[in-house]
Amino acid sequence: MQELREINQEESYTSLLWSKSQCLQRFPSLFKTYPHGALHFPDEVSVDPAWISIQLLRGLQEEMGLLYHAQTVAVDVNASTLGCCTKTADGVSFYASKVIICTGSDFQLLFPSVFRSVDLQVTKLLSLIHISEPTRLESKS
Repeated sequence: MQELREINQEESYTSLLWSKSQCLQRFPSLFKTYPHGALHFPDEVSVDPAWISIQLLRGLQEEMGLLYHAQTVAVDVNASTLGCCTKTADGVSFYASKVIICTGSDFQLLFPSVFRSVDLQVTKLLSLIHISEPTRLESKS
């Protein structure tokens, strides 16, 4: 943890090295013998992925006029100076100035030539579901 803290400092990325007592104070439900310390990132946030997806979609629809086509499989997207044309698996074409495609892990399968032509790297997102721990939040005032 100390080594990562030092790397973070060198890269101007805020992290705090917490002692065992700081961990137990912030998360009183931890077993007293469990923590040895922690590396805390105060500038990072955690959100429920299902909740944030709904909120982001709602915000894009309300604020930017996004037209959302759920359960629609895009099989081809072509961009030109006039805009974008998205063709779907059921043969429908959509035209727009911008396109957002939410493919999950299917991007490489659906758009292999695009995947090969750009500098993309497939990564796995670690998601954990846990019971919220009671915390003691400190006032910044």
